[in-house]
Amino acid sequence: MYEYRRLTVEQRAEVVRERLARGYPPHQPPHPIRDQVCYLITAACYEHRALMKAEARRQQLLDLLFERFTDCGVELRGWVVLPNHYHLLVY
Repeated sequence: MYEYRRLTVEQRAEVVRERLARGYPPHQPPHPIRDQVCYLITAACYEHRALMKAEARRQQLLDLLFERFTDCGVELRGWVVLPNHYHLLVY
């Protein structure tokens, strides 16, 4: 799952150089922003660990996401917050 971790330091540096030369972010996959109305945002906890097991912790994250997106003028239209990752549909 984490092939990058099996690379040497030199190989990792080369992967990042190649990605940056192509105009991609240093991580995968590239995230092109186009003139779209809705975006699906997905994020996972480090190593997909279940760091948000408690409902209160997931609600805390959701409250923070609503606050930050609202401050930026972005509307959350759909969401799911799970113990090890989340998905957001933003407008």
